[in-house]
Amino acid sequence: MLQLVDAAGATADALNTVALLGTSATGTLTVGTNHTLTVNSLNLASGGTLTKDGSGTLVVSGTPATGNTGVLTVAVGTLTGTGTVAGPVSISSGATVSPGTSIPQGTTLTVGPTAFAAASTLRTTLFGTGSTEIGLLSSTGAVSVNSTAGIVLDLGAVNADSLRTAVGIGNSRTYTVAQGVGSVDNFTTSNLTLANQGSFQSSEWSILGSPSPGNVQLLFTPVPEPVTILGVGAILLGVARLRRRTGGVQ
Repeated sequence: MLQLVDAAGATADALNTVALLGTSATGTLTVGTNHTLTVNSLNLASGGTLTKDGSGTLVVSGTPATGNTGVLTVAVGTLTGTGTVAGPVSISSGATVSPGTSIPQGTTLTVGPTAFAAASTLRTTLFGTGSTEIGLLSSTGAVSVNSTAGIVLDLGAVNADSLRTAVGIGNSRTYTVAQGVGSVDNFTTSNLTLANQGSFQSSEWSILGSPSPGNVQLLFTPVPEPVTILGVGAILLGVARLRRRTGGVQ
């Protein structure tokens, strides 16, 4: 049994490889509170199971060796990164998977078949104003989603007016935040939470009820800021008053 604890010292650590050997091997990887552990290669032997414990963050940045398709269970805390977990991934109640790190480093985390338990979270970040500049969980298999699992959309990296300009008032844009092969469940459309909302309006964002096959998608429909609407209204009112005052003058 592997038991690796990252709970003291520096708040950010890195390992080249975490290996779980043997077809029935089990192990626990504990990442402590406020800690981030980056692993380049997560080599989990087929048939083995590694449990990510602790409320810290596990970052997967690289690709495992061929054939390492063991199970990763995220029992507590967060799984993130731009690398690959080749085997099945289970996100337990209260745990989070958050794909991508930035536009230069990458926005996609690749995983095997994925299961979201009750009260688990897919946290995705909007990194820019481009149509694909959002965190994407890309599964090589099925994606199952409990009806109480939710999506958190982090909007802190993007200015609301900049995105509204990029999309255009009166238009809409679809963002794919998860995809899989075969059966892909959708999240309950009401289970969307906006983080670092800024001047975005809650009504501008929704979970798409009928996404394209094999995808989980968000819909952004920009609306003008209330101050903009009031400004236009004031201009129109001023024009109307001016016309009344000059009525009859040729």
